[in-house]
Amino acid sequence: MDSGLLFTWPDGRPIHPARFSHWFQQNAVAAGLPRITLHGLRHSYATAALKAGVPVKVISERLGHATVAITLDIYSHVIPGMDELAAHTVAGLILGGDGDNRTMHRPIDNPLTTEPSAPRGEGR
Repeated sequence: MDSGLLFTWPDGRPIHPARFSHWFQQNAVAAGLPRITLHGLRHSYATAALKAGVPVKVISERLGHATVAITLDIYSHVIPGMDELAAHTVAGLILGGDGDNRTMHRPIDNPLTTEPSAPRGEGR
């Protein structure tokens, strides 16, 4: 009998979520992991995935959210810290760099080329 459930007893009966949570806790403790609920594990996954640069659409689908907006509403607190890294990464792609875009020291008003400038008053 296919119930469509992920976790069932061998005879197909559903396993109560509290029992599954208890088993998860037992195995986590036995493995020497910190105590975390399954729901906390879900949040940890989403936060780590965002910080790793996984597209929000992919995270939203993996979490089973109906829309990306739901994911963004719940996890938007993670995104502001990523803003500077995103800006430096894109700047590195556009301006070139040494591979570590977080340490770029190119002033924003430096020219993009090394072409000598035309003397003042002369047109190009």
